[in-house]
Amino acid sequence: FKVASDQRDIAEQAEKAEAEQREAAEAARAEAVAQQTESEKQEAEAKKHEAEARKQAAIAAAVATFQTDMLAAVDPANLPKDPVTGQPLKDSVTVVQTIVAAVKKLDADGGNEGSLKDQPLVEAAVRNTIGMTLQALGRYDEAEPNLKRSLAIRRKDLPAGHPDIAAGLNDLAQLLLAENKLSEADPLQRESLAIDRATLPAGHPNIASNLDNLAKIRLAEDKPAEAEPLFREALAIRRAAYPAQHAGIGLGRQTHAVQLGQGGGAVGGGWTDQRAQVFGRLLVLFYAE
Repeated sequence: FKVASDQRDIAEQAEKAEAEQREAAEAARAEAVAQQTESEKQEAEAKKHEAEARKQAAIAAAVATFQTDMLAAVDPANLPKDPVTGQPLKDSVTVVQTIVAAVKKLDADGGNEGSLKDQPLVEAAVRNTIGMTLQALGRYDEAEPNLKRSLAIRRKDLPAGHPDIAAGLNDLAQLLLAENKLSEADPLQRESLAIDRATLPAGHPNIASNLDNLAKIRLAEDKPAEAEPLFREALAIRRAAYPAQHAGIGLGRQTHAVQLGQGGGAVGGGWTDQRAQVFGRLLVLFYAE
């Protein structure tokens, strides 16, 4: 009986050892599959970033080509003439004339035959540049349709939440703020901020810029109490992202102080007690070491 009992014990131990070996083998296979999956995921992510970089480089190159052509496209026949020679005064070409010529090329036949109709993202980038330039020249009415068209193209041709959509939303919102179209600016700026928060690492400086811009809208709406936490968060991000005395921190301080002091820019709520209190608290915060 003892021999039979010993044999059973040996058999059970062998089965147990075999089961443990199978379990170890399964765990090893699962680990290998997980590692392969992670490796494939990282490779796919790297390829995605590489493709995006190539696309952005191609857009930048195409924009540069268009801008070169744009500068050469001003029709001499439309320029003032030298009273003596009758020849076009080519030195009198203005930035606005150049931009108008470019917009005509983009808008040919309602855009259906525009020079960039087959390159929508290039057109979006060009229109954004045109819109920002016109805004800087104070020609808001002409800037707005270009920035709106640029954003519409990006919404159509890029995946939801793309950083270029966030940039287009921000640019259009700030133009609308300058035009005192606050009810239109507000949702665009909030959407831009939401995209940045979702797609960028926490604490990215772009988020700080977006917070500043939303705060400017709140000030223009005469809501300094709502602007204050936005300014505070923006400054906290810059202080964490940059070393002490970095220009980015100083620029943020200057922007905040000017916006508060001016009462918000486009509208301005006057120097109310509430604004004065917010201004005082934030000045202490901005210039604290």
